[in-house]
Amino acid sequence: MAALFLLLAILAKTSYCHKYYSPFDFLRFDRAKVELDATIKLVASPNTLEHSGDWVTVSWSGVSSPSAEDWIGVYTPPTNGNTVDPQKQAPVKFQYCRLSLTHFKTGSGSFKFHMVNMRAPYIFGLLRNGFKDPSLAATSNTVEFTNPNEPLQGHLALTQDPTEMMLIWVTKDADKPQVRWSPVLAPVIRKKDANTTTYSAEDMCGPPATTVGYIDPGLLHYVVMNGLTPGMKYLYSFGDDKYGWSKQYTFTVPQQSGSDVTTKIIAYGDMGEAQSDDSKQPVYSQPQSLNTTRCIQKELNDTDMVLHVGDISYAIG
Repeated sequence: MAALFLLLAILAKTSYCHKYYSPFDFLRFDRAKVELDATIKLVASPNTLEHSGDWVTVSWSGVSSPSAEDWIGVYTPPTNGNTVDPQKQAPVKFQYCRLSLTHFKTGSGSFKFHMVNMRAPYIFGLLRNGFKDPSLAATSNTVEFTNPNEPLQGHLALTQDPTEMMLIWVTKDADKPQVRWSPVLAPVIRKKDANTTTYSAEDMCGPPATTVGYIDPGLLHYVVMNGLTPGMKYLYSFGDDKYGWSKQYTFTVPQQSGSDVTTKIIAYGDMGEAQSDDSKQPVYSQPQSLNTTRCIQKELNDTDMVLHVGDISYAIG
């Protein structure tokens, strides 16, 4: 009986730990309004980015009567040209201006944001009155990637066939998406056309994913590379001639089952999540997860396989 109570206690604790809430759960879009203040200046620099993962510095000034409820929102894509509609669009990330040391003293400050290429321009907004009565007071210049069709999010996956490897990636548009691959030691390039799919807001379960939180996912491409030799290392890249190609990556095909070889695996799961920039975190953010990611990256070149066992997305809307 004691063991049963202990198990129930563990399950209850686990259930509680997985009750993640995002600050956006409390953002009152229905009460949002636009009250632009010409004295507030909001500038994002640089306004052009080369690659996903580049950084932007957002600076503001001219905020009269600075408040703890002032905040910066990061939006994509801009609505109605180069502006923000706070009633119809959720920010992809945000931060309270009060965390800048100069905000209360001078009504100015700055943050650095890590930018992911979402295949559309970004725009930043300074909003006042917190999340209960958000009021858009200023918008920045737009920030764009030089190539919104940059092939991204390449993921490899094993199939049931030891001579195959599946590849998945994302772009905005596509002409003839392909993967190119060749053995490292015998560069005879093979290529194969990819299949393409996508999804829309109608495929999501409900708000906010179907409304203010929806962002176009782009096109999802997938292809199976075949005729691979177990144990061999390959070069590969993905994209198409019209919209551009990814950089070149490598993978090693697993050895045949039963082979007498040493295999090094990194396995992890449910590690939590955190942002690497100045943006606000969801409640129960685990900054230790950044250290886990860095440690994995350091060992990748000496690792045969990375296995993530679950809880990878933390899809809390």
